[in-house]
Amino acid sequence: MAGTLGIFEICLLFAEFHMTAGMTVNIPDKVYKIARGDNAVIPCIFTPSATISSITWTAASDVKDDPEINVAAYFTTTNKITVYKRYKGRANIVDVDMVKGKASLKLQSVTSADTRDYECKVQDPDDEEGTLSDKASLVVLVAPSKPICNVVGKTEYFQNIELTCRSEEGTPTPTYKWQSYSVNNVPRPMPLKATDQNGALLLVNISMDTSGYYICTSANEIRSATCNVTLAVMPQVHMTSGMTVDIPDKVYKIARGDNVMIPCRFTPPAPGASVIISWAAAPDVQGDAEISIVTYFNPITITVKKKYKGRASLLHDVARGTANLQLQSVTSADTRVYQCRVEVVGDEEGSASDTAKLIVLGLNEHDTTIPQDKMLFCTR
Repeated sequence: MAGTLGIFEICLLFAEFHMTAGMTVNIPDKVYKIARGDNAVIPCIFTPSATISSITWTAASDVKDDPEINVAAYFTTTNKITVYKRYKGRANIVDVDMVKGKASLKLQSVTSADTRDYECKVQDPDDEEGTLSDKASLVVLVAPSKPICNVVGKTEYFQNIELTCRSEEGTPTPTYKWQSYSVNNVPRPMPLKATDQNGALLLVNISMDTSGYYICTSANEIRSATCNVTLAVMPQVHMTSGMTVDIPDKVYKIARGDNVMIPCRFTPPAPGASVIISWAAAPDVQGDAEISIVTYFNPITITVKKKYKGRASLLHDVARGTANLQLQSVTSADTRVYQCRVEVVGDEEGSASDTAKLIVLGLNEHDTTIPQDKMLFCTR
């Protein structure tokens, strides 16, 4: 009969009403990525209901199968938020809107320990059919720490060596890539048979042509960091005496704006020996790496580092055993300890260094004390 609903149609309408009345809880994305130290917000969207009694955020436990960790809860009867002990001062439930069905979890200054699953739970005593919770993962990203580069093996003709590169920190795990540059700092392909795998660069049957600069880049989706190796491959050299290096005076004083030369004398190597000469300065901050100024290595190549370009030079005569550092137009920032290091490639006793202090005096200056953090120099 027209206008009369059959029993089957009534059942369908009732079923449809019952399904739409059930609770749904949804976290839009299943994975949220955030840099370490930033604030993270994980949204939770749910079906509005007048009978909801609470909204609770929990975190997965540190140990599998242990009880979940309570983070924070919002109670509708009191309209108050409770942050549990472990997260006090660092967590909160924000953007609470019971009409629109929203209650987001906010975590401040996240650390790697915050990488875990989080669950939004809606408590509605009158809802027995709905989905009352949803989960998402928070991944705290950590930029790679400055990698450490090392050379494993002897840098002599026909040897196999390995250049290693590793960052202590990094989430996701960093990837590593080596790049090769000639002694003139020109990019070039890797040597034949070289393999670059997970930060380990294997160089096979090395020769003079293998000499140059090698830069390793450690990178993940946040950022990257680099370290480098200066490689000088030479024939094995045998010497009968060890190397000595001497800077005649231990303190050099110079007026600000003048040029200064710090002399360095060393034992002349045997004819045909390959020598690496380097000058470095103590770091600005105690514990940091020394500041490289200028490096000399065979074939006759002198490299002045970027910070000192146009201002530093090496006056050297290897045969006579001299390698003097010259600095132009010195400033107060040049007041620090300097190190001259000489190394004969392939000779275990052919390496030595010496240090001296440079004090730059300004007009009417009488205090010639070097700051403590610029006096420390790690000897090798």
